[in-house]
Amino acid sequence: MIDFYLEDDNRKHWAEIQRLANLNTPEADKILTKYTLEGTRLSNSLGIFRNVEPADTQTITIKQLGQDVVLKRGDKVFVSFVYASKDASVFPDPLEIKLDRPTELYITHGEGQHQCLGKDINIIQNTYMLKTLAKLRNFRRAPGDDGRLKFIPKPGGIKLYMNADWSKFTPYPTSMFPPFYIFFPTIRVPHDTNQSIAMRVQFDGPIVS
Repeated sequence: MIDFYLEDDNRKHWAEIQRLANLNTPEADKILTKYTLEGTRLSNSLGIFRNVEPADTQTITIKQLGQDVVLKRGDKVFVSFVYASKDASVFPDPLEIKLDRPTELYITHGEGQHQCLGKDINIIQNTYMLKTLAKLRNFRRAPGDDGRLKFIPKPGGIKLYMNADWSKFTPYPTSMFPPFYIFFPTIRVPHDTNQSIAMRVQFDGPIVS
């Protein structure tokens, strides 16, 4: 999600996210949750395998990208949350950030009996991660390769995440290091300068997309 909002095409949302983060009110946090849900919807790389077990027949016909696909009992299918999250019949203007979408439409945490037990805490965690990072002054991508999330794109929008030196796969994104500035208001500079004192630090933990 953070990687998504730092993309050039999506930076237009970052200023508003920063404004809301610094308001630090319950109302602003509710809107940040919407930004979290939309960012996760458009950046997720999730899916699940399921066995085909029709209730009363040996075959079942489903729609895939507008085409009929006949599946037989015992077939295994991959259910892509990437495609489902961009289904225009469910999410009008699917590639746009819209903050008025009903919360129950989002399925990146599963649905029904397959819903993730940690859904609610995960949404809260991601919202406060977004809020915390948005409060950091001059938060941006690090220059060069350090500021890019390492992954191999696969069909259907699935990403295979890699570690920082591309030497192994990782289950989660761990390889983007954005720098930011921390300002210390208690440090005083000589009265004859108008420069701020800042410490440039490197965030050394994983960023979750």
